[in-house]
Amino acid sequence: MVRPAQQRLSVGAGRALPSQIAMISRFRHSLIRNSEAGEDLELFLVTAVASVLAIRAYLTLTGYPQVGVSGLHIAHLVWGGLLMMAALMVGFSFLGSFPQRLSALMGGVGFGTFVDELGKYITTDNNYLYRPAIALIYILFVLLFLLIHYIRMPRPLGHRESLVNALSLVGETVAGGFDPEMKQRTLTLLEQADASSPLVQHLRRYMEQAKQQEDISRGIYFRTKGWLFQRYRLVVLHPWFGGGLITWFALQGIAQTFTVGELQFDILNAGYRSSEQTVVAAALAGSSFLHGVLVVVGILHWRASHLQAYRWFERAMLVSILVTQVFIFYDSELAALTGLAINLLVIAALRFMIHREEALPVAHK
Repeated sequence: MVRPAQQRLSVGAGRALPSQIAMISRFRHSLIRNSEAGEDLELFLVTAVASVLAIRAYLTLTGYPQVGVSGLHIAHLVWGGLLMMAALMVGFSFLGSFPQRLSALMGGVGFGTFVDELGKYITTDNNYLYRPAIALIYILFVLLFLLIHYIRMPRPLGHRESLVNALSLVGETVAGGFDPEMKQRTLTLLEQADASSPLVQHLRRYMEQAKQQEDISRGIYFRTKGWLFQRYRLVVLHPWFGGGLITWFALQGIAQTFTVGELQFDILNAGYRSSEQTVVAAALAGSSFLHGVLVVVGILHWRASHLQAYRWFERAMLVSILVTQVFIFYDSELAALTGLAINLLVIAALRFMIHREEALPVAHK
């Protein structure tokens, strides 16, 4: 026999369950993916790594100066926290792509400045130069890179997500003008949205009839982006571009091979050879060989498709980041962190070129 109190409890639980399900559903539907999130996250990561390297280089050259007086020392972690706070305030306060890029830039510098002092806060003696701290920072950056790479994986947006992203771009056209690429991106997003929606139909008519505004009436972000894209088209069609790009990757591969070879020589010709050293040497040799193979495949694709060549070059850089640089860390921590920064910049440039190639006419690809 069910007592009245138990009956009220079971009825209350039965009523609460649908409301909880509805709350979870509302939360899930409120998370709209940003089609441009990958670019902002990459900027955040690149500036964070660059900040750590810049700070370490500056402190080494200046002899680790103390910022403060009368026994006080203002750690640069404080400035990192202030920059991250400022990045959040910009992101909260303004709409549009430019504030997002600015927030990512400030947040990256702030995070790099913050995490650089990790050694102080994992040791009992506040040891900034604690050697394993650099390894932990490197691992953190690699994990962030993998997370960003996962977010950037091509997964189609839903109808609602496509419409919301299109609305965001339309809002930017009202605020600061637009270029042909933004117009095409907006129309592509509207094609992925629900075609039967009156709002989608109205937005499509608006974008098809809208004319590109003059540069003087557009925001600095759009003017700068438009200028870069125009310069890219002029550069990529130049007869020397292909040869220069291939030469750069070939030299980069040769330089990495020499670096790996030197590390292997140091490891295998030490006073003793452990199984750990043998594994490191084998991993360095294998990753360096795979990197070279991927670069060669990209070079072979160049004449047929610039886009495919860029994608093979990007795969080569991924091998360098996720394998080669990790094992270079075994011998030299800052060298590996420097290599990570260079590779991130190269990948950002490659993704910019991939983005442009995808927007160019099919005949050019």
